[in-house]
Amino acid sequence: MQNQFSIQVDVVIRHATPEDLRGLEWFGLLTPFRETIERAYDRAQKGEIIFLVATFNDFPIGQVWVDVTKLAEDGVGIIWALRVMEPFQNFGIGTRLIQAAEQAIVERDLHTAEIGVSFTNLKAKRLYERLGYQVVRDHIERWSYTSPEGETQQMQEREWVLRKALESR
Repeated sequence: MQNQFSIQVDVVIRHATPEDLRGLEWFGLLTPFRETIERAYDRAQKGEIIFLVATFNDFPIGQVWVDVTKLAEDGVGIIWALRVMEPFQNFGIGTRLIQAAEQAIVERDLHTAEIGVSFTNLKAKRLYERLGYQVVRDHIERWSYTSPEGETQQMQEREWVLRKALESR
């Protein structure tokens, strides 16, 4: 027997709180990035980045970070770490997180949004292009993180960099 029904859920986009940090590990999936998440939150507390979460029942099911310092002299806010938990993908949450990030960029008197996407993530690239972003270059992104076990991992990934001019609201 199959019993199908629809439900409506409320998703809230807000600034991250300390209580969100462990939840953002998504039941172990992102636990290796605990230090990175905590470092991003510390940077948000200093005003260097904006750290937004999308929550369902006050549990973080999505996130986006916006660096408002790195390219501020050029009027650019850099959107990164955009993630939505897999069961909640394809419901428009990623789009809403990008829109919230863009709004935060404009509120800081910046006029351009930039986002990087891996060459292997064509689905995300299509989303960004649908939202008005255009590829401006590609490059190799390099970063490292330290796992909770204390192991440093060096990463590199080829990515497209996309930009979008934003209008003041």
